[in-house]
Amino acid sequence: MLRSYRYVFVILAALAPLIALAIATDAFLVYQKRETMRQEVIGRVRPLMTAVDTALAASEAALRTLAASKALKSGDLRGFHEESRRFLATQPHLGNVSLASVEGENLAEAVWAFGTRARVYTDLPSFYTAAKEGVTTYGNIAIGPALGAAAVRMRIPVIHDGVVRYVVSAPHRLDWFEMILRAQAPPAGWIVALLDGNRHFIARLPPVTPSSASLQAALEVGPDGAFSARSIDGSAVYTTSVTSARSGWALAVAIPQREIDDPAWRVFWGLVAGTVIALAIALPLLLHISRRLENRYRRVS
Repeated sequence: MLRSYRYVFVILAALAPLIALAIATDAFLVYQKRETMRQEVIGRVRPLMTAVDTALAASEAALRTLAASKALKSGDLRGFHEESRRFLATQPHLGNVSLASVEGENLAEAVWAFGTRARVYTDLPSFYTAAKEGVTTYGNIAIGPALGAAAVRMRIPVIHDGVVRYVVSAPHRLDWFEMILRAQAPPAGWIVALLDGNRHFIARLPPVTPSSASLQAALEVGPDGAFSARSIDGSAVYTTSVTSARSGWALAVAIPQREIDDPAWRVFWGLVAGTVIALAIALPLLLHISRRLENRYRRVS
């Protein structure tokens, strides 16, 4: 009998490299499954940022059309004020349209009567970049005197004869961005956040989220497409983000770790169970064969 078990041990020793290879293969397949899930998640995150960029591009095109007004070319500020009021009525996502000199003096506010003057003091970096460099800028969240609510401003330089003469600014309502993200129908378990250049929340889904400090720490923006394991109020999540080349804003997503890990672990435990079942079937067979070999050896002896 002892000799029979020796045969079994010899055979198992011979099978050990195959068992090790099977375990390594299982681990590799788990990694592959997790990587596939990660790529699928990233593939769904990028279109969210694209949707925001597309909406911003359309808004910018409309504002550029307004900025090309003949009234501005002729210096008719009152005429432009009337145009901007009519334009604002067709753009529900905008809270105001303002015109300022490159020095920062407000010349016209669509929501105020013509002639009301003030200095530009909201989100100055984006204003002066537009005024000095002649490029469209996308600002950070700020509260201005005309709108009286948090918004992000798009600044359009008005260029005549190669020189920036004015800057047209339009605060975009934050709930508009939430509508854009919601229209993309992200999975129910995801937390989606659009963040400005200062990494403050422009919009987030769901609107009622964990504590801002916890969420903001978890959604700390890293390299595009990077996957990080974080915790939000004690819940394990993976986070990933993409940054817009247009606005410089970032879109970050937190996904419960179970959505990524559970499918991979199901594959792993399925393979382990298969290996155990195969061994459970093989061991009695090996024992039977070893006994037959032992009996044959005895008869020969």
